[in-house]
Amino acid sequence: MATKRGNGQGTLYKRDGRGLWTMQYIDCNGRRLKQTTGTVDKAAALRILNKRLADTALRREGVVDVQAESIASEGRRPIRDHVADFRADLHAKGVSKKTTDLTTGRVMAIIDRLHAERIDDLSPSRVQGAIGDIRDEGRSLQTCLHYLRAVKQLSRWLVRDGRAIVDALAHLKGPNVATDRRHDRRALTDAEIDALMDAAESGEDWTWRTSRKADARTLRLTGPARVALYRLALGTGFRVGELRSLTPASFELDGEPPAVTVEAAYSKRRRRDVQPIRRDLAETMRPWLNGARDEPVFPMPDKLAVMMRADLDAAGIPYHDDSGRVADFHSLRHSYITRLIQSGASVKAAQTLARHSTPALTIGRYAHVQLHDLSAALDGLPASAKRTAEAGATMGATQGATAARIGAA
Repeated sequence: MATKRGNGQGTLYKRDGRGLWTMQYIDCNGRRLKQTTGTVDKAAALRILNKRLADTALRREGVVDVQAESIASEGRRPIRDHVADFRADLHAKGVSKKTTDLTTGRVMAIIDRLHAERIDDLSPSRVQGAIGDIRDEGRSLQTCLHYLRAVKQLSRWLVRDGRAIVDALAHLKGPNVATDRRHDRRALTDAEIDALMDAAESGEDWTWRTSRKADARTLRLTGPARVALYRLALGTGFRVGELRSLTPASFELDGEPPAVTVEAAYSKRRRRDVQPIRRDLAETMRPWLNGARDEPVFPMPDKLAVMMRADLDAAGIPYHDDSGRVADFHSLRHSYITRLIQSGASVKAAQTLARHSTPALTIGRYAHVQLHDLSAALDGLPASAKRTAEAGATMGATQGATAARIGAA
C-alpha cells in the first residue's frame, strides 16, 4: 500500500504478509529509510507513516529547524551516554588510555557531585559550586583547576559535536594556582645530578611485576640502565610518557645532529617531535639500542617516582628543599630547561627545545634561576652601568655619613 503527503512518498509493507508493518520513505536529505511502525494494525501504521511524511515535508521546507531538533534530542539523552561518546572520541584521536581515564574520571566526579542527569544540569553556577566543594575538602587549587579543565573540555566537545548550541562553561575561569602551590618542583644542581648518577649506578636492580593479568611478568631495571634513563631525561626534557614510548627505531644517533623522535600519539602536544641531542648523549645511548626496533628501550615501572625517590635517598638528596620545592622524576625536565637558560640559549631556542606553546611557560615555570646566576648576570652589565651603580653606592654612603653627623649634633 502506498500513500503520498506533501513532497514525499512512503510505502507500507509486511514481510511475507506477517508481523509488524514496516514503512519506507525518503527523508528531507533524500535518503531512503526503512523503519518499523511497531504495530500490526494497518490503519494505525498508515497514520504513523502520514505523520512521518508530514514532518519530513516541514523539515524540507525549512519550517522545522533540523539542527535545533537534533540538539533538543541530544539534550534529552543521559549525560553519562555523552561522556561515554566523549571517551570514545578521545580514544579515536589517539589520546592515551591513562589521559583518557584521568579526564573522563574527573568529569564523572563532577557529574556525580551534581547528580546531573542531562546536559542542562551542567550549569556554570552548579559546576563552580562543585569545584568550590573540592577546594573546601582540602584539595589544592591546582587539583581544582584540573577538574575544571576536564569538564570544560567536555562542554566544548558537546558544541563541536552538535550536541549543544553554546558552551555554557566558556566563561568559567580557573583559580590562581600561584597562591596555593603544594607540589612545586625544582631543578637539580650539577652536584646533585652527579650524586644521583653515582647512587643509581651502584644501587640494586629495581624489579616489579607488570599489572597485566594476561601477561604478568617480572621486569628489571639495573643501576646502569637507570643512569642511562636519567641521562636521557636530562638531555631531552622528555616527560615520562614520552620516554616510555621510545623504541630503538626512535633514535637517529648518526644524524647531524643526532636526534630522538617522539611520535604524535605520545607527545603531550600531539605532534611528532624530533628532538636534537648532544653527541655525547648519543654515544651513551648506543649500547642500549640493541633490542627489537618496536620494543621499549627501557622498561619503566608504573610508579616511576618511587624508583627515583629511592635513588635520591641513596644519594642523600632531600625530597623537599628549604623552600618546600620537591625533587622527583619530572624535576629532570625542569633541570634540562634550566640548564638551557643557564647556557645562554635564547628564550626562543629554549621554548622550542622545551616544546612549549609560550615562552612564558618556559621561563616562568621551568627555568629555575639561582641567586648566583643573578649575581653573574649583574657582573655582565656594561662598564657604564657598573660605574652608575658604583656612583649610586658612593652617594648613598655620603648621605648616610652626613645624616649621622646631623644626628650627633
